[in-house]
Amino acid sequence: MAPSGARSAVIQCTVESATVPQNIEGDVLVLAAGTLAYTGPHPSSPTLTSAAECANACGLLPGCNAWTFCSRQSGCGSGCSSWVAKHPKMPAGGPANRDPVEADLPILGFGPWTYPQTQNGCQYSFNTDSTSDAWPYGLCTLKRVPDTKKLKYVPPSKAAPQRTTGVVTESAAAAASADGWISGTLSVSEDCQGLPPNVCRLCGSSKHPDSCLKCAKDARGQFSSKPVNYLISKGSKAQNACAVCAGLADAKQKESCFDCILDNKRCSTCVYGARMWGYGKPDISACLSCAAKKGNRYVGACNACAQSSSPGRCFACLDTQPLKICNTTQRAGSDGCNIGPNDQTPCDLCSNAAQSDDVFKQCLACHTNLNVQQECLDCGNIPTTAATQARCYACVKAARFPSYKSTGCAACFSSWLIPGKSQSCLQCVEASTTPFAAKASCSSCVDGSVKRSQALQDKCFGCLKKTQIAEYAATCIDQSMRR
Repeated sequence: MAPSGARSAVIQCTVESATVPQNIEGDVLVLAAGTLAYTGPHPSSPTLTSAAECANACGLLPGCNAWTFCSRQSGCGSGCSSWVAKHPKMPAGGPANRDPVEADLPILGFGPWTYPQTQNGCQYSFNTDSTSDAWPYGLCTLKRVPDTKKLKYVPPSKAAPQRTTGVVTESAAAAASADGWISGTLSVSEDCQGLPPNVCRLCGSSKHPDSCLKCAKDARGQFSSKPVNYLISKGSKAQNACAVCAGLADAKQKESCFDCILDNKRCSTCVYGARMWGYGKPDISACLSCAAKKGNRYVGACNACAQSSSPGRCFACLDTQPLKICNTTQRAGSDGCNIGPNDQTPCDLCSNAAQSDDVFKQCLACHTNLNVQQECLDCGNIPTTAATQARCYACVKAARFPSYKSTGCAACFSSWLIPGKSQSCLQCVEASTTPFAAKASCSSCVDGSVKRSQALQDKCFGCLKKTQIAEYAATCIDQSMRR
């Protein structure tokens, strides 16, 4: 059963932090959090670059309640060399491996993404091209202390903690010890114990914080991979989605949403993306049911159907149409798929466009040919009758376009054509004697703004069918304007 419940007045989702210009003693959980992954185009772009980011990383790591950051560019303290001799730097998974390091706590060695990578992780000197015994600038060490109110320092210091509520800011962490250290502690309210601070805050600001917290603490939503991944993603995807689901007013929808995300599905898309396409009133319940049934790959498609102009027809299509939808790690057009995980599908595109069930079937059949995707969309967007749409789709089939760049059918129904000339245009596009590259120019032969005579129209069509060069506009369209 999913967590539920009305809003409780006693729920407290708060995070307190305190900073001190000194190095706090404590059990090391992660020696150098910023070296376990990297951002940007090069490993020299660390993931943690400030005391504020270090404090946030501590909040994301289960069990961490203290952190220390080296803020001096020349390095901090000493003893790094002897430490790395006992706890060597971790190897990278490969020369271009950007994935977070997989490791159990404690992580007592530097991660692979030190700067420079060839060195052992201690403070580097450009002048000597070597490392010193100092700890490196930017070092973010995550720790566990027995009591955040009874701290010990290295070396001992009488500096009093500067207590703040919320996220550590750069101004709050500006003061550092003489040797460059800044440290801090974190404590969260009892209701938020065991949760990353950002998840705690999200639940605290949701409409139903009690049910949000129960969802976030559910074992099904916790990380199944190594603990260090908490440093990279701000809580698990399910935990962050709990706050989205908690925003639903309907109790049944909220329960379905919780169950779905805790089953490792992207069902929060049904909530925050409920008006993404805007063709019809969003049916969140139908989207959640579809997502729970069909899985992550179909969540975007379920969401699009839930707000389509004909949801029933669209959902039925998802059950029968052989769609090649990508998962979140694939790219459309490669890896054997052609529809992005959050893109519209032929099911909702045709459901929104088709003015009859028969035209809906024609639209779906049209979309099975990747070479005519744009023509399929354009035929569906013709604002006339079902018969007109059906004639357009029939043209696409007859024209046998060889490439997605080939067009012509939908243009024959444009408002700027000479009245009554759509059929002549369609015959030009469908004719096997009209070169594929010339089919897009058929509508120009009956352009109403030019007012060609019937003889010039026939001359234009005849030219398109005979001219085997690319410059159809100059050869046929322009010349057919002359008598």
